[in-house]
Amino acid sequence: MISLANVDISELKDAGKMIDMSGQIDPEEKHTALLLKDSKLLVKKQIDFRMKLEGMGYGRIELSGWLQTEVSLQCCRCLEWFDYSLERDFIVDYHSAVSESTAGEKDTESLGSVEITEDDIYVNNYTGDTLNILEEYCSQLILALPMVPRCRDGCKGLCSQCGQNLNVKECNCVSAQMFEREGKLSAIGLHLP
Repeated sequence: MISLANVDISELKDAGKMIDMSGQIDPEEKHTALLLKDSKLLVKKQIDFRMKLEGMGYGRIELSGWLQTEVSLQCCRCLEWFDYSLERDFIVDYHSAVSESTAGEKDTESLGSVEITEDDIYVNNYTGDTLNILEEYCSQLILALPMVPRCRDGCKGLCSQCGQNLNVKECNCVSAQMFEREGKLSAIGLHLP
């Protein structure tokens, strides 16, 4: 396995320099497991990755990445666990952090009031000669998850009365529409047979 926790970028600070890597990330490896622990994500197999780090000049480095893996998710409708294939392409910029000596030369008032733009969301700062690309890959893995995971498009979910998984078997409960219709009819003095 290739370690993405400390990628040497000392040669990338000049424009035109590049590092290409591909391989697999072990989700059970100590550093990766710690990063994924809080998300409670069950990664079922190795995470395939490709990346290209390119020096853009002036301390800016661009990461073009791709990842693919399979995870287990819980359906939001029927609560059954299912396997889900993830694939994601992404681009993230890294900028050299402002050193303390440079910051001391700037107006202290302007340092306290920095507006963050939408473009800044995809920008990370770095110091030194190494980058922890593993953190970015774990973040991108989580961002690739569906907001509303469903086991299939036509998932019927659970019965709101008895809890039966309606994908497996229909239940004998009266539907919510029937209750709604009965409630409206009884309000005007009519009852269904």
